[in-house]
Amino acid sequence: MYRAVRLGVLVVGVVFLSSRVVAEVLSCGGGALEPGWSHSWGGEFDDVANGVVVDGSGNTFITGGTSSFSSSSDVLLLKYDPAGTVLFSKTWGGDQEDKGESLCLDSAGAIYVAGTTTSFGGGQEDILLLKYDSSGVIQWARTWGLTSYDGASGVVCDAQRGSIYVVGLTRSFTTIGPNPDAILLKYDTSGRLQWTRRWGTESDDEFYAAALDSSGNIYATGSTYAPDNVLTVKIDPTGNLVWSREWGGGGDDNGDRIAVDRVTGAVYVAAYSNSSGRGLDSVLLKYDSNGSFTWGRFWGQDGAEQPRGVAVDSVGNIWVSGTTSAVSSGGRTDAYLLEYTAGGDLIVSESWQAASNVGGQGASLNASSCSVHILGVGSNSSGGWYPIANGACGEPSGGGVTPSPSVGSLDCDNVTASGEETPVSGVVDVGGGASDVLLLRLVAGSTDQDGDGVPDACDSAPTDDQTWAAPYEVEHLRWRSDNVTIEWDSLAQKSGPSTSYDLMYGDLEELPFLGSGAGESCMENDLAATTVIDSSPQPLPEKGWFFLVRGQNSCGTGTYGASFSGEQRQSAACP
Repeated sequence: MYRAVRLGVLVVGVVFLSSRVVAEVLSCGGGALEPGWSHSWGGEFDDVANGVVVDGSGNTFITGGTSSFSSSSDVLLLKYDPAGTVLFSKTWGGDQEDKGESLCLDSAGAIYVAGTTTSFGGGQEDILLLKYDSSGVIQWARTWGLTSYDGASGVVCDAQRGSIYVVGLTRSFTTIGPNPDAILLKYDTSGRLQWTRRWGTESDDEFYAAALDSSGNIYATGSTYAPDNVLTVKIDPTGNLVWSREWGGGGDDNGDRIAVDRVTGAVYVAAYSNSSGRGLDSVLLKYDSNGSFTWGRFWGQDGAEQPRGVAVDSVGNIWVSGTTSAVSSGGRTDAYLLEYTAGGDLIVSESWQAASNVGGQGASLNASSCSVHILGVGSNSSGGWYPIANGACGEPSGGGVTPSPSVGSLDCDNVTASGEETPVSGVVDVGGGASDVLLLRLVAGSTDQDGDGVPDACDSAPTDDQTWAAPYEVEHLRWRSDNVTIEWDSLAQKSGPSTSYDLMYGDLEELPFLGSGAGESCMENDLAATTVIDSSPQPLPEKGWFFLVRGQNSCGTGTYGASFSGEQRQSAACP
């Protein structure tokens, strides 16, 4: 969202807030996805996939670790084109153990890989962050750590603000004794460390994954062992803790992946729990942006289910992928895929079954091709998708508390690492000899009831040819040179030509706050055009107005953006 600010008749600025990242959303409100392609990649020994991300062009990037091309283990980076062809395969490492755990992309297409290294750094194991250009050429490498064990589990890129956030654990800096603390590091795109934050109690604490909202706030999930509970925190872009929450049911409960709906601000945590007594279940928790618990859902059978990926699509549905040991016969493991509505209803449950063990390791969504990409580990690319008919689901018996951690910043060297980058050639699809990287793609069907060129599986309004998605945030709200006309970019291409707009204005002094209608007025309601003549009254001396725009159509109403505290602005100015 963009805000225009006016003091008297003088335009003093246009302030950037946020816009929805297209490469992270998928609209699947009107129909089912269909199986696309499946590919495996590997060598003679174990090759493991840990993280996956898809860019706006449908290219897929994978990181993990490989033992097939070194005497120990190296970081692995793969890139596939939309057709499933390998564009490049690279390893990076030294003479000891190095692996990638997670990756993200910035606005220029650069790739950031976070993981761990024992080849470089100052401790027994250090946090590793690598930057590649879009062609897979290494740009720089950084390690972070001290004398003990420090490792990264997740990374997320704030493409709009040029910030990279790495989460994991540290044993080099702890609250009490040898128990690890959760760690958050902020880098810029040049590899300069901006700040560090530690979250800890007297027991074991760790962050496993992170996500961002439209205002640049960081959400991290993991575990805190006081007792064994799911840990979720919100931290603002300057490193201040906004809130922290625990959830648990008395057993072993751990947060594994996290996603944020950038339109509603809802936070979804994919966790695993054995509190049900059936074994290890997949659990999905929903919080609002203020940390209030909304609902929880479990899914599982008599075996073990562990989620490894979660993503939110553009109609607000939530996709969860992971590994289950309770679908196939013969004790094999399979990859599973679940889809929930924003209200918590389970509408899809399928598994990828093969002749040997398969593990689901992640999920990424792509809007331009309306596809979901599932990352896994298997012996080859053979297998198929099958509905799961006997999965138990319901509300988990867990409770939430607000923990009281020790939070602080850390002083540690940010070290440049000089690992060796090597192009490698793995065996594709038929199996390299041990565990291989497995990539599965599901795509939209070809049915298009309203003929608007958007497949039903990507269309939130499959019978309305003027609308296909709820409005995104309005971009580039600005003044024309006449200082009278306000204009903004159309949302027709993203949401449909029937999208209309509401324009409100308010007291500039209230701009940092959430807003409830006080000091705010509606200038235009249900406006078809993307321009309007400013009809607001002249502000008093030393006072000013701010202006906000939102879109609306038959699929829903968009957002005015967020307040300075990062919460979605609620205004009753326009009906």
